Amino acid sequence: FGSRQSLAIASICADLQSVHHLPMFSTIVSLFLLRAPAFVTGLTPYNPQSGWTYHLEARRVHLWPACQYRFLSYPKDCSSIDMWKFPGENQAFSFASAGGKDFYLKAKCGTYLSYPSACDNTIIDFWPQAGVNQRFRFAGLTDLGWSLEAVGRAHCDARFIGFPERCGRRDPDPVMLRTQAHAWHLHPAASPLTHGRATPDSCADPYAWLAGDGTYRICCTGGDLPLWKGSGIDATSRFRTAGVLLGGSKPAWARSGHRWAPENVELASGVDLAIFSAPSPHGGKHRIGWALIMDKPESGHWTVYSPTSLDLGNDPSGEIDGHIFIDDDGASYLVWKTDDNALGRKTTRIWAQPCDLSTNGLTLKGSRRVIMDSSGLWWIDSWVSGGTLVEGPEIVRRGKYYYLFFAAGKFCEDSYAEGVARATDVLGPYTKLGVPLLSTKMVGRGDDGKLVGPGHGSFLKDKTGEWHVMWHASEGQNCNRRAYADKLGWTADGWPYVDFSTALSSAALGG
Repeated sequence: FGSRQSLAIASICADLQSVHHLPMFSTIVSLFLLRAPAFVTGLTPYNPQSGWTYHLEARRVHLWPACQYRFLSYPKDCSSIDMWKFPGENQAFSFASAGGKDFYLKAKCGTYLSYPSACDNTIIDFWPQAGVNQRFRFAGLTDLGWSLEAVGRAHCDARFIGFPERCGRRDPDPVMLRTQAHAWHLHPAASPLTHGRATPDSCADPYAWLAGDGTYRICCTGGDLPLWKGSGIDATSRFRTAGVLLGGSKPAWARSGHRWAPENVELASGVDLAIFSAPSPHGGKHRIGWALIMDKPESGHWTVYSPTSLDLGNDPSGEIDGHIFIDDDGASYLVWKTDDNALGRKTTRIWAQPCDLSTNGLTLKGSRRVIMDSSGLWWIDSWVSGGTLVEGPEIVRRGKYYYLFFAAGKFCEDSYAEGVARATDVLGPYTKLGVPLLSTKMVGRGDDGKLVGPGHGSFLKDKTGEWHVMWHASEGQNCNRRAYADKLGWTADGWPYVDFSTALSSAALGG
């Protein structure tokens, strides 16, 4: 064997030796991973799709960046297989259907991921043609993870593509056939989709809701906060302009036109309450306040304002992207982001505080606390070098879980994405899903070019109780963000995913 294969064998043997005294534990782990298939319905690239190109990320015990070697990788000549730190050209695999949930994985060299028939040989390599020993079966595990089984080794115990339990310090980590079904995440590397606009013109940071009159509304960032109205909320729905939210004389805290990320809540009393952030006249940092409407929710009718912005701690970085969550028991919470990256902080934070909502506006109560930060996921980028950034929080409840959706990365850039975390308590702790709901590489083209920076989603039920997501993206590198809509599906173990089955290009996805 070559030096890389020898190192791989040595590492795997060391791993097996270190756990050989726990055979029952290994068996239990394998059974646990295989017990809960997570196949999803609808059309999503998180079901392996023929014709799509993916990066495969190992779901390792230690989070990123403590464990960086996590992507299935090969050298330029496709002569071997191992793990690497980042997804790129040499970590891309094109999927070709081999029937059912079986696929051939093709590297950029045109060769196929391959394995031997002999059970005493556990080396993975490449082969020039696709055949029996290049066929892999994807079985759904938990948390949108997949096992990769070598179909031609059904007679062998060691038939799953696996990796060391411990994250090695050397470069690279080895990959071998294992007896345990290890979990892998699929990250689309390119998309054949096309998407229709929900709004023909700009609508950054869209917030969507089903109004009391049966129409769907969207409000957006900027100026007096543009308002849109439509009759549906799927990928074929088209909204028309309906004016703006804000009217009347504005207090000092809200006078600047650089208003961001509005949201609106229809209260049981028949009053609508909107929140948004605006630059403070004292230092220019964004602060959050509210505006009320006492009659019809039409253009310019939100005219009763909080006299000052809310006291959320007055963090020197500012507070932005306010969200109101109302629980099933009627308890209300204000959720927001401190704009930590604006001060060069490498980690950003999402906060929550209980509040009361009434015809007198929003009143804070209790104490505020951090419910999530931006750490732990390789795909979360930041304007701060070496940092991570989350924003645009929104909480929904479904069954026993609270889902904290968030945007991540640099807005209007390729790295911008939408993610989700969940908890059994509204105040956390929250566990992040390892893959984004939306990413630039997952979405395809709009009317005028490749979609860039999808995110800042808004999540709502339609009139039939089905979930949907409204999100923004730019068509090209121009930061002219428009709104798009899609269905939201749920896995058997309770994680959400974007379902593109009503997208204009639904035929682009296959089984």
